[in-house]
Amino acid sequence: MDVTAVITYPSIESADMENEDGCMVKESSLSIEGLSYEISASESGEVTVGCKTHKPQWWKRFGMGYGIGQGLEEDQVEEMRIAFEVLLKQRSKMKAATDKVLTAVRECEKALKAIAKETQEQINEQIDAFHKERDEAEEAVA
Repeated sequence: MDVTAVITYPSIESADMENEDGCMVKESSLSIEGLSYEISASESGEVTVGCKTHKPQWWKRFGMGYGIGQGLEEDQVEEMRIAFEVLLKQRSKMKAATDKVLTAVRECEKALKAIAKETQEQINEQIDAFHKERDEAEEAVA
């Protein structure tokens, strides 16, 4: 059997940077393809098997019965259980990596806001100086 692990993660383009408290980035998920059903774990803790999503505790309690009820053989259910356990272990690594991304995005946002403020101040100073020179020139002519 050959399975494929696929990770989806938030990109800078998908970040919602609308508040000062940090970016609300869509969560990452790690999925395994190539089993009887695709199985994925999100960093928030939910696990999806096929189209059914539950907390890990639900899957641990009812997963075997659910799989058999869906027509899977016991060995197929065991393969799903193995994938489930690996995904849960990897989820904490995924969460830590996503947290690093969020921290970097927040720092970048602060730096960009500082550049915008500095730019605004420089433009206002130069425009004020222009108006002052213009007013002084008009007074000198009058």
